[in-house]
Amino acid sequence: GIAGHGFGASAAVFAAAGMPSGPHGAKAVFAAYPTVSSPPAEEPASGLTVPGLVLTDPGDPMTLRSNAVELARAWKTAT
Repeated sequence: GIAGHGFGASAAVFAAAGMPSGPHGAKAVFAAYPTVSSPPAEEPASGLTVPGLVLTDPGDPMTLRSNAVELARAWKTAT
């Protein structure tokens, strides 16, 4: 699996999208408190078929720079 926190969470999504599918690809992705990236991580996330977990804390002031909700919406196999 692939995991990342903050900007690394968005990077984990890009990494998973760039990996081959099947036995040599990512089995799952964990995006902890993802941060907005450019280009947006939502674009490659929309094509991911691996399970994903996206975490955020709506009470944290840093959430203003988070794209967790948008990422989870774009990524159909994420929770």
